[in-house]
Amino acid sequence: VTGFVYAFFSTVLPQIYSSVESIIIHFPTYYNNVIRTLNTFLEQTNFMAENDVLDIVNRYSEDINNFLSTSIFPSVSDLLKSVSNGVLSAVGALFNLIIGIIIAIYLLFGKERYIGLVKKIIYSVFSRERANNIMVDLRFVNRTFGGFLIGKIIDSVIIGILCFIGLKFLNAPYAVLVSVIVGITNVIPFFGPYLGAIPSTLLILLVDPRQALYFVIFILILQQVDGNIIGPAILGNSIGISSFWIIVAITVFGGFFGVLGMLVGVPIFACMYAFIRRRVDNRLRRKELPIATFAYAEADCIDEDNKIIPLISPVDRNGNSNTSSFKESKIIKNIRGLFERIRK
Repeated sequence: VTGFVYAFFSTVLPQIYSSVESIIIHFPTYYNNVIRTLNTFLEQTNFMAENDVLDIVNRYSEDINNFLSTSIFPSVSDLLKSVSNGVLSAVGALFNLIIGIIIAIYLLFGKERYIGLVKKIIYSVFSRERANNIMVDLRFVNRTFGGFLIGKIIDSVIIGILCFIGLKFLNAPYAVLVSVIVGITNVIPFFGPYLGAIPSTLLILLVDPRQALYFVIFILILQQVDGNIIGPAILGNSIGISSFWIIVAITVFGGFFGVLGMLVGVPIFACMYAFIRRRVDNRLRRKELPIATFAYAEADCIDEDNKIIPLISPVDRNGNSNTSSFKESKIIKNIRGLFERIRK
């Protein structure tokens, strides 16, 4: 880990710094290129007269100048105070990182003893059956979090490297910076690739709009390869939940906890989902009921013999004729057939 961190800081960060410095130095050139491209587009399409464009630019230039003179410049002291607080926060975070690494080393050296101590406490407090269930749950949490986080990190590193190779092949600008952005944001499931592609596209758009279009096409192809080939090969079925629940987990946990919630929300939700499903299945087994979900999809009720009566059955739970339920089920079937035709 130390060697990987050193290699990252010694090779990637200098190139990122040079890319950011180049953006700052050449920003007026990029601005002129955008204005020139816009003028060319307006001349070819006759969308708006050149004088109107100049009037809009002048008007917003005055607004920007007024905003800078009335809002930005008077609050320079507050800005410097915020920057100093940010530097102090970064130093504090670095100190916490060092302390965390030291504690992690001690934990790794004595992990067998600590694991045995935790198991000893669990079996002393709970009954044997409850303790065994807790151990199963803890092993599932360890397997889910370890498989997901480590797999996503490996997957993101591979995507970052492939992105760098593709950008070099396309002769796109800021290949290292864009690849780092795409690789880091790829750790976030589902929404991560789009979060990284949007600022990267805008960054390339300042230099060359055509290269930005090529980058968008390339990143779409790369994400399809990642979602269908690389990701499943690395992660496998370590999560055990569908794409819908992944979107729900990212949305809910991201809304409450921000980027960190988007990162750890999926494995947390997967563990909660597995716990609830296991306990529901155990209760159904004790009641001698089927545990397959599809068995309840068309269920109307369950009779005294624990048999599922489907919706399309013309016999009610007492064995009598149930014409209204049968007609209702036919209506439901017709509606479903209509939706199926619309879908096709």
